Amino acid sequence: MPPGRGVAVVLLPLCLVACDREALPLEPCDAPAALDAPPPDALDLLFMVDNSNCTTREQAKLAEAMPELLRTLLSGEILDAEGNPTRAFPALRSVRIGFISSDMGAGGNAVPTCREPFGDDGRFVTFPPSSALGCREDPPLFLELTREPGVSDEEWALQVEDLAFDAFCMTEIGTDGCGFEQPLEAILKALTPEESPLRFQGGTRGQGDANRVEGRDPARFLRPDSVLAVVAMTDEDDCSVAEPELLDPSSERYVGDLNLRCFNYPEALHPVERYVDGLLALRPPERLVYATIAGVPARLGGADASAILAHPEMQEVVDEDDPTRLRTSCNPPGHGPSFPPRRMVSLAGALEARGAHVAIGSHCQEDFQPAIAPMLSAIADALEDQPEPACP
Repeated sequence: MPPGRGVAVVLLPLCLVACDREALPLEPCDAPAALDAPPPDALDLLFMVDNSNCTTREQAKLAEAMPELLRTLLSGEILDAEGNPTRAFPALRSVRIGFISSDMGAGGNAVPTCREPFGDDGRFVTFPPSSALGCREDPPLFLELTREPGVSDEEWALQVEDLAFDAFCMTEIGTDGCGFEQPLEAILKALTPEESPLRFQGGTRGQGDANRVEGRDPARFLRPDSVLAVVAMTDEDDCSVAEPELLDPSSERYVGDLNLRCFNYPEALHPVERYVDGLLALRPPERLVYATIAGVPARLGGADASAILAHPEMQEVVDEDDPTRLRTSCNPPGHGPSFPPRRMVSLAGALEARGAHVAIGSHCQEDFQPAIAPMLSAIADALEDQPEPACP
């Protein structure tokens, strides 16, 4: 486990006091009391981990990066490569960490690798980790660490190390998931509460109330006062299906190789706007972070979404040498091929345009540290973001 330290950050709330429209019709709100309120100091961190075949190496690299990521988030300090502090923040009081997979089934169709009816269905996964490493044999539904009053710095550091090790253990969730990855639908379903009007495959409701621990307050993973950070790691693009028949091998409406169905029939997928609106319904943009570690060519990691989407290697083109698949966006030695994650990147661009904090990293490199750095900065920005007071 690599040594490290971390970041903790603070978010100030929106001005909620209305303006006096008659006296100051064109002036911003004057709400000193609201601005003096204590800021949120909790982070809810959701990892969507691609569990399709050939992601063993990617999961291992994410697991290796996890301890350093959490130490950084909880220590109050970001360090450069030489160990020098580059950014400091008041420490977080509390963090929750949950894991979901990309497996949402195949719409009731008999497709190899896809469990029916809905795969993992946006439920938190607790794949039994290796006990040989000293991991818990019965991991919790989600991890949580809260600094209680009176805890010394030394004791807190030990608690952070325990959390970091547990997260390391829980990251590798296995590779037996459906080959039609639906990471965006999995994320939205995992967080959406039952009372939401949103509906999912088969008319089902969100899993936000199922992903809970009885006896906790609040029991839901997503707390009302937290900053929400979503991290999606995948080696393919999103194929969140709106028309289940798309994945029916015998369909007369959707024809051609199954591997190219999502590419050939984009109209059968949920629009990316579903996930923009769905995530912003859960959090205002200044308290939302979306980060993806995907098949972006390594030299494009950290670039903005429009530049990434315009790059020639990010275009979806059928492979001339293998017409059953798309041309790869990167294919590093020792790894399986990766494909252009255009929907994953498009979501980042759309959320950023609405004011959310985003980070786009590449998994096409030896380790994930270059992808983790912009993610940390985005989370730090969200935790200290304070919008200007504005009239309703």
